[in-house]
Amino acid sequence: YKAAFDRLPDPEDLNYWLGRWEEETLSLSDIADGLYNAVEFSDTYGNLSNTDYITQLYANVLDRHPMRLVRPTRVMYWAQGTHVHLC
Repeated sequence: YKAAFDRLPDPEDLNYWLGRWEEETLSLSDIADGLYNAVEFSDTYGNLSNTDYITQLYANVLDRHPMRLVRPTRVMYWAQGTHVHLC
């Protein structure tokens, strides 16, 4: 939730994802995909480019801009390590 929405989850949201994780044995990657595809994510950020997506994650988690991430090869390095389908 911190990475995706820059906030802590509401108890209801946390219980929803914990329940799915336990009942369906979702991986953390599956949960990340679910958060990325959530209406809240698209309503908050719109359709992000790879660079904008990685930049937003840096901002949400580390509270800073990824200074060395302006090169496309850096973005692809991070994007290829995700299971989220980026634009």
